[in-house]
Amino acid sequence: MVRNIVLVFFSCFLISPIAVANFCPKHLFSNTAYPLIVTCTDDTITIQTVGLPDYGIASWFTNYFPNRNNPNRPTAINRTVRLPLNPIKASNVTPTPMGPIAIAINGVALFNPKSAETRQNGATIFYENAVTNEFGLDRCYGHPAMIGEYHYHQNPRCIYQDKPGKHSQIVGYAYDGFPIYGPQGYSVATDAKSLVRRMQSCYKLNSNRSDIAVSEFNFLGKFNEDFYFAKEDYRSRNCDLDLCNGREGPTPEYPNGIYHYHITIDENGSSAYPYIIGCYRGQVDTQISRRGSSQNRRSLNRNSQRSQRR
Repeated sequence: MVRNIVLVFFSCFLISPIAVANFCPKHLFSNTAYPLIVTCTDDTITIQTVGLPDYGIASWFTNYFPNRNNPNRPTAINRTVRLPLNPIKASNVTPTPMGPIAIAINGVALFNPKSAETRQNGATIFYENAVTNEFGLDRCYGHPAMIGEYHYHQNPRCIYQDKPGKHSQIVGYAYDGFPIYGPQGYSVATDAKSLVRRMQSCYKLNSNRSDIAVSEFNFLGKFNEDFYFAKEDYRSRNCDLDLCNGREGPTPEYPNGIYHYHITIDENGSSAYPYIIGCYRGQVDTQISRRGSSQNRRSLNRNSQRSQRR
């Protein structure tokens, strides 16, 4: 039985930490311009969205696309995402697919760092980095795909604001059900009373790429394969996050501890690889990103209007 239904059609604020068990994050989602419906049952979070940001009605946004680096126009696309309310860590990690891999708190899709543009050298395929190649990104670091689906490949900086000395808020949920936080976390993963600082990715740029000669056009960092996970740095705690860009421990919303991902940036505030998540750490339905909403736009808007009147 659905026990929590909400239309987040207005701005909302974070509330005090709630017990981990059956934590429904409906109050974290907000979109002031487009329908966004979040419901929870005993074991599932369901998010209905059209995938456009609330700043999508601003003139700077509507006039920005298409542009010379991105010929696409953001389009409302109905999507229903169902996530486990109580996610479970898997025995092995799962690579993230192309397309949506997570959903942000404004209902916009989050993608992995891979671009659809590739380069092949023998049997090896190199995927261009969607962040370093800057395919017509807007000021919020988002852009539309060929079908018009607006999304982020990196830090969705317009949808949250960190406070000095405070743990970052949740900025989205991965499709395995685990939360994604902004860049700030506890310096000691298991201690919520420890100092808060920027979480450091354990990925590094490989300066010895030999498959494709380094040049001004084929610069280091152009391809996702230019980066590697520094296992020794992780083991020696010279960085914070694991292969999937996450860690286990307490957070403001999950004080008893949970596995969670972090958006990663460098000391200058620029996005740091793998930007959002490096892989799925939890059990995940690998087909979830390929299934759209079974509802049409009219039904979603009708449900939104009903919820708004309540």
